Amino acid sequence: MMSKTFVISGINGQLGQFLAKHLQNNHLDIQIIGTLRHKSYDNQPYIFDKSKVIFELMDLSDSHSIENLISEYKPDYFVNAAATAQISESWKLPIQQFEINTLAVIHQLESIKKYSPLTRYLNCGSMDELDSDNTKSQNEETRINPKSPYACSKSAARYLVNTYKNAYKLYAIQPWLGNFESELRSEKYVSKKISLSVARINHAINNKLPFLSLELGNIYAVRNFQSCEDVCDAVWKMLNQELYWSDKGDWDYIVSRIKSYVVSNSDSHSIKDMVELSFRATGIEGVWVGSGLEEKFIIPDYLRDICDIKSSILVKVNKDLFRPSDINYINGDASSIKLDLNWKPTLSFEELVSKLVKYEVDNYKNNN
Repeated sequence: MMSKTFVISGINGQLGQFLAKHLQNNHLDIQIIGTLRHKSYDNQPYIFDKSKVIFELMDLSDSHSIENLISEYKPDYFVNAAATAQISESWKLPIQQFEINTLAVIHQLESIKKYSPLTRYLNCGSMDELDSDNTKSQNEETRINPKSPYACSKSAARYLVNTYKNAYKLYAIQPWLGNFESELRSEKYVSKKISLSVARINHAINNKLPFLSLELGNIYAVRNFQSCEDVCDAVWKMLNQELYWSDKGDWDYIVSRIKSYVVSNSDSHSIKDMVELSFRATGIEGVWVGSGLEEKFIIPDYLRDICDIKSSILVKVNKDLFRPSDINYINGDASSIKLDLNWKPTLSFEELVSKLVKYEVDNYKNNN
């Protein structure tokens, strides 16, 4: 018999899917309610057992659907994993960012306050909210300094979460999540764009066919890349923080002590690093030549002669893919969550990149 209910908004997304799988693998007593914006999402493939999930329609732009869901289920847990999270698109659709990423959070918090004040609520935050000077790591004390409409919307939501937590004694947190990756990533994201292109180019080289180069923007942007599965483990632990304390207490005491944590891998890497490792995972060794907008990742001439390769430019820089404003350096310091909640990432950057590329190469073979 299910003893607790766990709402995952946007269960069809990358984090939603892996979180549902994590709960089904580790917490069999929990009933999962997954929200979808459109009923058609019911027909997509899932990595979890959909027969054991209750699917409900909920639109983040519709306050009534949010209120109806929370008033009906009064969930023990609510993770808001639905959002508009593509930073480059946020410059073209800035108002939508606030409607979905900020106003929806108000509606969720208001409904929880009114109908289910004991719900444990987590809204996904971003490392892009934090300041960066290219030399220091970012932690929970780093100044908020968003540099995109997306990051602004997440920062605004953070202040709302903290305000409702303190004013109404809600278990409400918003962790700063570093980039989390998986085979379910959308093609809009750079990790997926790279792994898909590597699979395509690898196929062309193996079959002595010409290929189009992969085009990227700022290849010197540095980020923490981590496994989505590791983030799901962190989410569960952040929603149950008192389990890791030596002292227990009542609800007010628990709420007064809970924290929002930085969740990131232990090291950071540039997009350029990801490119090199991704091609190397298929046995393709390239070299960087040129500088600035003329920088390219190419196949050396001696390998072209040996392998009879018809193209040589693997990757080139496209100025149109640069963002109007960007954080060049993110290196999250996750020492607090490691110490307080005994969390640690299980996949290194190298292992993660290899896993992503292998998935795309295998599926490229199967689908072509």
